[in-house]
Amino acid sequence: MTTALLFALALQGDAKPQLPEPGKLISNLLAKYSSATTLAGEVTMTQSANDKKHTIKTNFQFERPNRVFIQQQASSGALTDWLVVSNGISFAYDTPNYLLNSKLTVKRERLTEPVATRSTSTGDPKVMKLNDILSASKRSLGDFINPFLVMTFQGVDDTVGLRAFISRISKMKTSSIRKMQDGSEVYVVTGLFQYGTSQEADPTSPEAIDRRGETYSLARFEMLIGMDMDLKKFQTVESIAVMPEGSNVPIQANVVTSWAGTMLVNSKLDESLFKLR
Repeated sequence: MTTALLFALALQGDAKPQLPEPGKLISNLLAKYSSATTLAGEVTMTQSANDKKHTIKTNFQFERPNRVFIQQQASSGALTDWLVVSNGISFAYDTPNYLLNSKLTVKRERLTEPVATRSTSTGDPKVMKLNDILSASKRSLGDFINPFLVMTFQGVDDTVGLRAFISRISKMKTSSIRKMQDGSEVYVVTGLFQYGTSQEADPTSPEAIDRRGETYSLARFEMLIGMDMDLKKFQTVESIAVMPEGSNVPIQANVVTSWAGTMLVNSKLDESLFKLR
């Protein structure tokens, strides 16, 4: 299934006259990233709810088909650092978050797996690609829904993580063209984004909020795409029930989560970062 068709399935409603359809915009964006041999980026996730604020910074680079470096650092939480590295032969990651508890009594270790494996469905030999490595290690990351990772790690025939992300999106449309502070222009794509229960089940969640009062929530999202088809920002705004500290009674809170950063396509990479550790 092509990326264009995937986003066409998520699209509901028509774009405004004289504006490109959102499916076409995002398909062009995905085509740019899927054709990149190398890519390096820096992204910051910022989440605010009531009087709390939390950030996770992600530095990453990759070289197709399967060399990966992802490092994340959080401003607060039970865990504040995460690392995924693949040298093209093996990949290493931290003990998945769901195996840890909030007091970290389960020992956190570095785990290593081979890139060459076998298909779980057919048993045939398989060499993992970028998206396979991201999918296998995402529960070891602090910011695993990061749209910048999801949209760049996908490939032409490697869209499992992308399809999962798209399934969260509905009522997408291109709403406007916005002029940024630096004078550049971006397309503004908006719609609805669903957060699900898998995110709330993590007891070491570094978020600024405690989602245990909700099974899922529906947020409004805004995505900024540059005229050069680069992803500039992805932001969600939601109103959900959260658990105040020391209480079992949820209260409503407005939560804003945004990812913003820069990425360089087909850039020179730091080879030392691909060393397993």
